[in-house]
Amino acid sequence: MPRKKTAPVKKETKPTPKETKPKATPKETKGSTKRKIKDVSPPPSGSGSGSESGLEDDQDDDFNEVDSDDLDKETEAEEDDDESEFEEETKSNKRTKTNKTKSVSNKKQKLDDKDSSLISSIKLIKPDQSSKNIPLGMIGQSTMNFLSELSVPENNDREWLSINDQIYRLALKNWNEFVTYLVPKLIECDWTLPVLPYKDLVHRLHRDVRFSNDKTPYKTNFSVGFSRTGKKGPWASYYIHIKPGDGSLIAGGIWNPDKSQLTTIRQSILSNSKPLRKVINHPEFIKMFGSHETVKGKSKRSSIFGHDDELKNSPKMDNVNQSHPEIDLLKLKTIAAVRYFSDELVLSDRFVEEIQKSVKTLSPLIMCLNEMLMPEDLDDQEGAQEEEEEEEEE
Repeated sequence: MPRKKTAPVKKETKPTPKETKPKATPKETKGSTKRKIKDVSPPPSGSGSGSESGLEDDQDDDFNEVDSDDLDKETEAEEDDDESEFEEETKSNKRTKTNKTKSVSNKKQKLDDKDSSLISSIKLIKPDQSSKNIPLGMIGQSTMNFLSELSVPENNDREWLSINDQIYRLALKNWNEFVTYLVPKLIECDWTLPVLPYKDLVHRLHRDVRFSNDKTPYKTNFSVGFSRTGKKGPWASYYIHIKPGDGSLIAGGIWNPDKSQLTTIRQSILSNSKPLRKVINHPEFIKMFGSHETVKGKSKRSSIFGHDDELKNSPKMDNVNQSHPEIDLLKLKTIAAVRYFSDELVLSDRFVEEIQKSVKTLSPLIMCLNEMLMPEDLDDQEGAQEEEEEEEEE
C-alpha cells in the first residue's frame, strides 16, 4: 500500500517582544524630586500583544503621576517666590512713602519757618481811637492812612493785609457807610439812579490780574459805581474813588464800550451830534471839566477828549475820513469827563457837597449817552415819571 503523505510539522517560534522606546522623562525642576521608575523586563513567552499594551498603559500612568506631582510642587514654589517678591515690593513702597512724607514735612517746615520770619518782619498798624469815631458822611484820616500804606509795593500782598486785617475792616466799614450816606444825596441830583445797598455799588479791593502784566493783588483806592443798575450794567454811570496823594476823583460817562455799543453811539453822532455838543460846550460843564483843549495829565480835570484809547486815525466807517466835521467825536471810545479832588477836600465835611455839584453837571452827559444807547427804554422811563408827576398834581 502506498504511504499516506503527512503534513510537515511547523516549528513553533516564540514571538519576539517589540522593543519599546523609553519615553522621555520630564525635566527636573527646581525644588522637585525626580521619581524613580523600575525597569520592566520583557513579557514571558506566550504572552500576547495585550501584555505589551498594558505595559505601555502602566508607563503612561506612571509618567502622568510624575508630571502631576512635579507641577504641584513647581506651582507651590512659584507662589512662594511671588509672595516673597510681593513682600519685598511692599516694604520698598513703604520705605519710599515714608521718605516722601519726611521730605514733604521738611519742605513744609521750611515754608512755615520762612512765613514766620516774613510775618515777624511785617509792620502791624494799630488802629487809633479816631478810626472808630468817624462822623457820618465823612472819610476818616485812618481810612486814607490805610490806603497809603497799601500803596507801598512791599505791603501790597496777602500776608500784609492778613496781619493788618483790623485796620482794613475799619477802613472798609467807613467807606461802606459813606456810600450808604451818599446814595440819597445823589438821587437828589439824578432821578434815574435807584436806591440800592452799598453791596451793589462798591467795587472789590482785589484787582483782576488775569490779563495784566502787573500782578499786584490789591487796588490802592476804594471805589464805587452808580448807574441805573448799580455798579454793573450797560448804562452810562458815575464813578467815584478815593486815593491818597490827591488821586481821588469823580467821573461820569461810559468807559471802553463794547463793539455794539460803540457802533450805536457813532451812528447816533452821525445822525445828530447836537445834543452831545450842547452838553460838552455848556459853560458849567467847561468850568468844572475843561474844554476840548484841556490836556489830560496836565490838569486836575478832563473833558471827554484825550483818553488813552482815543483813535489817532478815523474809524473804519463809510464816508468817514479825517476831514469829517464830527471826526473829533467819532474817534472817541471812552466818553467820560473826570474831576479830581485834593486829600484836604476828601477829608473835609464839604466832600459830599462837591460830589453833588459834580453829579449835577455830569447828569446831562449821562442822560445823553443813555438816550444814544437805549432811546426807547429811556423814553418809556421818562414818560412813566411824567405820568407819576401828573397824578401827584391831581
